[in-house]
Amino acid sequence: MCPDLDWPCPSARLLLAVEYRRNLAGLAVYMGQQMATALEDLGRLDSGGPPDGNALYERFITWIQRKRELPLS
Repeated sequence: MCPDLDWPCPSARLLLAVEYRRNLAGLAVYMGQQMATALEDLGRLDSGGPPDGNALYERFITWIQRKRELPLS
């Protein structure tokens, strides 16, 4: 989808917003689960110290609030 960008890239965010347009709470739960998995994976794989939880929150969660304006139809 966007091989040179971290997931969820802009294209993935749009697809997720459309898929979850009637269930933003479900999208938030799903993205929270993905963020938790990323934290765990990065903590295990990256020897440069603990992952930056704030950066991951920005990457996985904050964009959801901006998608609220997406039409439901």
